[in-house]
Amino acid sequence: MIAFEILVASLIALADALAPPGGSHDPDAPARPDPARMAAVATGSLWPEAVRPEWAEMLLSVLRGDMLEDGKGWWKPSECRLDWTWLASKLDHDRSGELSRSEVPSPELFFEALDTDIDGSVTPADLSGEATKPGSGLAAGLFRRLDSDSNDRVSWDELSYFFQDADREKRGWIAREDLERVFARPGPAHEAMPSRGRFFEMLLRGELGSFRSGPSLGAAAPDFDLPRREGRGRVTLSSHRGKRPVVLIFGSFT
Repeated sequence: MIAFEILVASLIALADALAPPGGSHDPDAPARPDPARMAAVATGSLWPEAVRPEWAEMLLSVLRGDMLEDGKGWWKPSECRLDWTWLASKLDHDRSGELSRSEVPSPELFFEALDTDIDGSVTPADLSGEATKPGSGLAAGLFRRLDSDSNDRVSWDELSYFFQDADREKRGWIAREDLERVFARPGPAHEAMPSRGRFFEMLLRGELGSFRSGPSLGAAAPDFDLPRREGRGRVTLSSHRGKRPVVLIFGSFT
């Protein structure tokens, strides 16, 4: 019943937010209600933020328009049992708060993967995603330009095309000015983000998330029964449970 009341209140708020401008222009007329404030008051009065269900966070994010901005939304930092605390308890023998190459077994295999910012030590920032490689922004921009078919790979043909495009005078070499001219062009067009109304529709249809909470950290994953990709037979999680390690990978194709 509570969820239904919140949903109704949010529908009213969303309809008000998406209504075309019009009506009275009387300066003394009451201001239009803020849909984000209405939804925030409604949800906050029922659930403290610490225990607010994820679907309510999704709803608030849609009403506020956070989902239309990079880096915002309802999502929270990922949780992991094998975090820095666990790793440090196993390897940080000198309790220095960081791991040197000598403290990591098989450093050629593991150390380079853990040392995200390539500074010669592994720290909590390397595992949290806060550390970045030097020049990563420049590398990302160049990679997007070279990867013309957006398959996350740069082929020799793509590299050759980029060079020929920059060397428009066919000199066999390119100068700084050639690169500046190429990078001055607009980058590849990105698909437009859905509107706030479309996000709300996706939420109600279950295309954006679920009204049910997923398993908590350390809990057993629920069983599933799905057809195999090759079309022969079906696969269930229970048929593999306890026999071998199973990795579940979830992708978003919205």
